[in-house]
Amino acid sequence: MEPPPQATPRPLPQPAPVPVAPVAPAAPSIQPSLPPQLPDYSSIAPAPAVPAAGDPRLTAGFPAVLPYREGLPVPAGYHVEERPAKGLLYTGAATLAAGYLGGLAIGLSRGFDGSLGWLAVPVVGVGPAIAGRKFKCTAADVSEARECLRRANTEATTVAGVAIDGMVQVTGLLLVIAGLASSQSELVLNAPVQVQAAQRPGGFDLAVTGRF
Repeated sequence: MEPPPQATPRPLPQPAPVPVAPVAPAAPSIQPSLPPQLPDYSSIAPAPAVPAAGDPRLTAGFPAVLPYREGLPVPAGYHVEERPAKGLLYTGAATLAAGYLGGLAIGLSRGFDGSLGWLAVPVVGVGPAIAGRKFKCTAADVSEARECLRRANTEATTVAGVAIDGMVQVTGLLLVIAGLASSQSELVLNAPVQVQAAQRPGGFDLAVTGRF
């Protein structure tokens, strides 16, 4: 006897798809913009003040005098001055002083006897000092002759020393004159003149400083 046929199960109905709403993309988050941070300048030292015209700091460290050549531009802060030749002046003054002191030494060694007193007058006194010398000596015996010879040698040495001393003084005077006559151009630093006044009881003190 055959078994009864089995019933085939029916498929269950599929549920209808549920519509899904589209998801919008998330909006970007907006961050508030901050101002840029400024650097900190508090630790930086302030710039030094620019010196004004005439401030001595502008010429600090510059030489006071420079040589100048004709036709070249004058540097800022300097001016041209005509000055005598210092080398000739200094050499002439030293030579003249040495000759004058030498003449005084010669006159002092002879006690300024006779015309040697003229040696107290520089340059001009040399001529009268030589022209006024007079020497006379008479000898009756050998001892007096020897004394005359000694005095003659002394007198000749004195006159020769005064003559040489006179040439030294004249040379020094000529060098001084040449130094004064031969001037040279030099660049001189412009030094500002500063005037300072300080009050005190009963008045005030005034001070002027600078290079003149």
